[in-house]
Amino acid sequence: MDEDVPPSLTGTPASYAQYRRTPEGHYNLLDGVLFRMPSPTSDHQLVALNAAVLLRAFVKPRGLGAVRTAPLDVHLSQRDCYQPDVLYVSAARARAGRLGRHGLHGVAPELVVEVVSASTAGWDRGRKARLYLDHGTIEYWVVDPGWRTVEVRGPGVPAVAYGGDARFDSVALPGLTVRVGDLFEED
Repeated sequence: MDEDVPPSLTGTPASYAQYRRTPEGHYNLLDGVLFRMPSPTSDHQLVALNAAVLLRAFVKPRGLGAVRTAPLDVHLSQRDCYQPDVLYVSAARARAGRLGRHGLHGVAPELVVEVVSASTAGWDRGRKARLYLDHGTIEYWVVDPGWRTVEVRGPGVPAVAYGGDARFDSVALPGLTVRVGDLFEED
């Protein structure tokens, strides 16, 4: 099986209209094939929550746009629709891409955060990352709770991995410096 495809493939060819009729849950549409994703672990949820809180604390007071969490559709094409763990979309892109009740349509978010698991790591680092970057995502984080690392990617830029108490500056949100350890802090 292709390393970029999670093992939860249903094998069902689907259109976006069919995707919209699936029961509530965590699904993705990749190249016209429907995937049902397993429920995330508690560690996964903690990291996603920490990322969302960190981004929202920076974005909201500055009126920069919106921070959203999964499950929320990012509809990139008639054959590709994902639910990133966390996303930031600027106010301008939100208007242009019709950020609404059923997600974001027509544009990619500036920043996408994917928290990996054993079953999705290859996919999150491979096809999904390339698709987001090809559609205009400026910054793509792959957060690994097991290794406590963050890989930061951008268009035409190789991934840079950070761990421990390392810090990195966001390209999508100038002025935001992220301390990697903050993403893994427990309640």
